[in-house]
Amino acid sequence: KGFVEWLDEVIDERNPDPSKYDIGLTGMDQLAASVIGTSKDQMERTDSFSIPVAMLLLGYMVSSWRLLFLGLFNMSLTIAAGFAVMVLLIEKANIGHPDSTCAQLMQGLSLSLSIDYTLFICSRFKEELDALKYPGKYDTRKCDAWNIALCRAMLYAGHVVLMSGI
Repeated sequence: KGFVEWLDEVIDERNPDPSKYDIGLTGMDQLAASVIGTSKDQMERTDSFSIPVAMLLLGYMVSSWRLLFLGLFNMSLTIAAGFAVMVLLIEKANIGHPDSTCAQLMQGLSLSLSIDYTLFICSRFKEELDALKYPGKYDTRKCDAWNIALCRAMLYAGHVVLMSGI
């Protein structure tokens, strides 16, 4: 627990009549604590709505639970790697503390780009599988069909995703 939270508790305990008196803190420490709390609450509210909607749309578009789990894994890995790089830059490169909206912006961009690129590659993969017209096209024993579809998807869509990501 930080200093500001401790001091808020002490003030609340010593307030003789909370219905009559509104006693609080001012200054940079209180402002920083308020901004961090607000950012955290806003990210939780936004994510509780946007992630399920994005997953429903991705699932509808790719029509495969396997590809949906691949997208979920991609999203998680992208966001974790992005925050790991940010922590590394802050702690090891001493770039200073980022703005309070940096985490929200970074998470939103990571989420939207990973869903977009997952949708782009996975839908291209499904199109290539459908184009091969194998009788058992979704049978995992037909590894040739999966390999050909994966190679074609990466050939046509993979370089676009790579270059736009760079």
